[in-house]
Formats: sequence, structure tokens, C-alpha cells
Amino acid sequence: MSEADTVAYAEQRYQELAQSVDDILLGLPTEASRLMAIYARLEYALMKRERPNGQSPTFSKDQGNQLVILYGDYVNEIVADDFFDRVKDLPDVGYLIQEPPRRRTVENGWVDAQPITDKRSLFKAVKQIRNNLLHGNKFRILLEGEQDRDIRLVEAAAKVLVRTAAEDELLFNHFYY
Repeated sequence: MSEADTVAYAEQRYQELAQSVDDILLGLPTEASRLMAIYARLEYALMKRERPNGQSPTFSKDQGNQLVILYGDYVNEIVADDFFDRVKDLPDVGYLIQEPPRRRTVENGWVDAQPITDKRSLFKAVKQIRNNLLHGNKFRILLEGEQDRDIRLVEAAAKVLVRTAAEDELLFNHFYY
């Protein structure tokens, strides 16, 4: 194959891939886009939000060449202990608790989730929903008949995150700026 043919072939493959991505974005439910936007703002806010204990300045740290968001620390240190009890009966959150997100494994396919019983397991479930969406395990498998479930879980995750930001003034202030 000549260099010109190689360039033309690469351009053709790029166009095919770009069209595939456009098809995914056009078919992506609004709820999924909303959750990803909320998560992006939350991660930014956690990078900026000061910690009360003085250990490190924010809920993020450098790990090698990668920035890591310290969700567990945030949930343990800042989210009120009664948060779970206050949100568990909200319709969308109640569904999330009753039907927690599964995770996909290479060897076993979809694996059932652990029960959601407290604020820590609730936030782990929210992160699993985000991971399933971000890593392509949701909304590309609509033929499996779970779109309604997926959308309800995504909506519940968004509500948990927004409620969290609304209850933490310092986090809320960084959510938009």
C-alpha cells in the first residue's frame, strides 16, 4: 500500500469512527449527559474544596502522574451520617437502593451488587453507575431491555450527587466556579 493509500485509508477509518461516536452521542439519553456533567463539576469542586482536618488541602491528591479524587475521604469526613436515612425514601434513590447497579467483569459478565445500607455503600453505587456509563457498559446495550432501569439508576445517581453538593456550602461554592 502506498503512503497516499495509507493516508486515505486512515482518513476513511477516522470518518467511520467519528460517525460512530456521533451516533452514540445523538442516541445518548439526556439523563446520561446530565450525570456526566454533574460528575465533572463534582470532581472539580472536590479538587477545590478545603478539608477541615488540615491533613491535605483538598479532596484530591497526585498519585504518580495522575490526579486522584478522594471520594471515600469526602464521604467519611463531610457527608452527614444521617444522609442515607434522609434520602433513602426519595423515589429515585429508593429505586437505586432496591435495584443497585451491577458491575461487569471479564470472566463472569454482569455481577450483582452488594446491598446498599449506608452512605458509604450508596456513594459506591453512584460511582459504579458512573463507571458503567463512562466505560461503555450502559446505553450501548439497549437491546438487552434495560434502558428504563439504566435511566432510573442514572437519574438517582444525579440526585444523590446534587443533594450532596447542595448540603455542603463549600462544595456547592466550587461546583459552579
